[in-house]
Amino acid sequence: MQGKALLAEGKYEAAAAELSKATAQDRNSMDAWLHLGHAYRGLKRYDNALAAYVAAKRIDRHSIAPHVAHAKVQIELGRVELATTELNFVVEMDPKNLEALILLGKVSQM
Repeated sequence: MQGKALLAEGKYEAAAAELSKATAQDRNSMDAWLHLGHAYRGLKRYDNALAAYVAAKRIDRHSIAPHVAHAKVQIELGRVELATTELNFVVEMDPKNLEALILLGKVSQM
């Protein structure tokens, strides 16, 4: 996926364009939605990022990555309760998820 490569290079605008095409071609690609969210987050277009992460979660509710990514944006926006809810859901699915546990610790200090 070209969008993923652009994302890895920090070319968020180009990545967002490619990944938008990818989600238009395959509305059920959790991976494309997730990476589109990352591109928008890189551009600080948080509402778009959150919408992309929600789309990814709808496709696979039990995939941890979109929940953690969603929580990170909520943290960046200072939305402690929403981030906590998201992270608690991750920990319910995967009690040993170190990233979620660390983020919960960070959120508890906000």
